[in-house]
Amino acid sequence: MLAIAVNMLYTVLRKRGTTRQLAGSIMTCVISALLLLLAIFWYNVRFSSGQAAISVVEVTLALVYVALWGWVLPMSVTLSYCLFTKLRDSNTSVRIPLPYKHTKRAARGDVVAGKTSLPRRSGWMMRHLRVTMLNWPGKEGRPIYPTVIV
Repeated sequence: MLAIAVNMLYTVLRKRGTTRQLAGSIMTCVISALLLLLAIFWYNVRFSSGQAAISVVEVTLALVYVALWGWVLPMSVTLSYCLFTKLRDSNTSVRIPLPYKHTKRAARGDVVAGKTSLPRRSGWMMRHLRVTMLNWPGKEGRPIYPTVIV
């Protein structure tokens, strides 16, 4: 469970790794924790009687089993996750292309050289976008009523 917490904190704080990588490391840690249930079952079966004679080989195998599934596998998964995950791609506006090219404007609404700053596309949606982008309410005293540029 410590390995799961470390993987999640590493992902959130360092912004590294994909969702699939995080899910794979968490599932590996959960499966290794479930495999430890066999060791608990063995302990309850062998020590349920009063004085049980347990061989050294059996105790050694049980300790190696617990060490492998309880420490080695979760810590190796966490170490490999922290070392080999790449920086997460951001979905911010840095990668989103601008809808139009910026041109020099002589005054608000006047375009230099008679060219519009938006690509020439026809249709209701482009007219609506022009109205929305140019007449956003509350921005530097712009009017709230729409002005359509065609």
